[in-house]
Amino acid sequence: ESLPEPLIPCRNSRRWSTTELTIDPTATLFYGECCLAGRHRHHNERFRYDLLALNLSVRRPSGRELMREKILLEPARHTPASPGVLGRYEVFATALILTPKEARDTLFQKIGPRVGLFEEYGLGLLRLPNDAGLQCRILSRRGETAKGLLRELCSCVRQTIKGVPMPEEFPWR
Repeated sequence: ESLPEPLIPCRNSRRWSTTELTIDPTATLFYGECCLAGRHRHHNERFRYDLLALNLSVRRPSGRELMREKILLEPARHTPASPGVLGRYEVFATALILTPKEARDTLFQKIGPRVGLFEEYGLGLLRLPNDAGLQCRILSRRGETAKGLLRELCSCVRQTIKGVPMPEEFPWR
């Protein structure tokens, strides 16, 4: 499991991230990442960063590539707040659930796509190529909502694979 705290890009920042995952065909991995629009509530930095580039690839131990994704946001050139990108949402998150096909099909049925009350969030789900597992994309108006959904997804995966839910979040977070 990898579920880091959300990324909050600051004014004029540039972030280039490359994540390379290698997974055995019999293993299961939950990988999540979450990005906010910036420190807009107190610093007026909504989409004021220069560049956000997120590169992700997944391989088998043999070196065979299963999937690759690149996200590039440059707010000065094209606002992420436009329709077809983030629209009215402030947060986007991705969860990769890399797992064998049998578990993938069970998890697809349990999770399913959904929209939150008053369109607080949208959650989309797709099967990855090469029977690698699932990818879930979350668009949300608040970071807490996206983070909670990622934890919920991680707990669902844990319950399905190991029979044990994710522990409660520490109260001081």
